[in-house]
Amino acid sequence: MKFLVEIILVLIMLEMVRRWIIKALELEEKNRRLQEKLSAMEKLYEEMQEEIEITKKYRHDMKKHIHLLEGLLAKYNDAEISSVSAFPQNFNGLPQKNMYCENIFIDTICTLKKKQCAEKGITMFVDIHFEEFVPMKEMDISGLLQNLLDNAIEASERIKGKNKKEIYLLIMENTEGWILKVSNFCDNPEQINFQTTKRDKKNHGYGIGIICDIVKQYNGTIKYVKSGEEKQVTVHIFFPKRQKKIL
Repeated sequence: MKFLVEIILVLIMLEMVRRWIIKALELEEKNRRLQEKLSAMEKLYEEMQEEIEITKKYRHDMKKHIHLLEGLLAKYNDAEISSVSAFPQNFNGLPQKNMYCENIFIDTICTLKKKQCAEKGITMFVDIHFEEFVPMKEMDISGLLQNLLDNAIEASERIKGKNKKEIYLLIMENTEGWILKVSNFCDNPEQINFQTTKRDKKNHGYGIGIICDIVKQYNGTIKYVKSGEEKQVTVHIFFPKRQKKIL
């Protein structure tokens, strides 16, 4: 009788263990499915964040591109221009009235920014020497150059007192590639970390990111140089002539 009771107890224990194992396996399967759902949600969230960032960058530069188009329309004042799409290819066939270079987009940006600087009491020097600029999309030329100059203008506006408010733009071509430099004076260059100084950091500070993205897209390199003695900051960008085809 005692032996029978022991067998029954063992069987009961085995059944309890079996049920515990089944529940553990079911729980493990639920956890696995939950983990898969969480992973899918995280991936979706990351994709949404990327789309949001792209949208914010696009919105950040939209006013700049519209301003450039207005400048082109005012500069060339041709009936054909009003009927073409944004950044039309047939601009190159129009009579040119360029001041700084043969590239109409770069020339118009320089004209607009120099006028903006004059209105703000900033002196802007432009020095451009190239036969052809980097084979770059017009939208990227606009995003790169306008963000570089806007950053320099914002830094110049923060200068106090009678200190220099000057911006230097250099674009030149050599046998290896294209060199682009933007220099400007500032009060405390050692404190500059190339981040936005605006309070709303979530919706500002995209200019530097856009610059870096464009430089990377065209296999370029970028370097920031700070000179505390001269109170000057310079952005050095180089685009090599040997580069992969941009689609």
